[in-house]
Amino acid sequence: MVVAARTMPTALPISVPVRNPLMVRPTSAEVISPGDQFELPVNVFVTDAKTRNVSSK
Repeated sequence: MVVAARTMPTALPISVPVRNPLMVRPTSAEVISPGDQFELPVNVFVTDAKTRNVSSK
């Protein structure tokens, strides 16, 4: 029996230092070609207790 697991570099857990009260970390696809359409997911980090609502456009 042969078992293989495909591990993507972007799927590995990493730690991100949050140095500003509000930071946005985008996550892009590994390969993007001209004419491709894609969504760009982001992680939003908020360390300021006064900041309660964040929106993106």
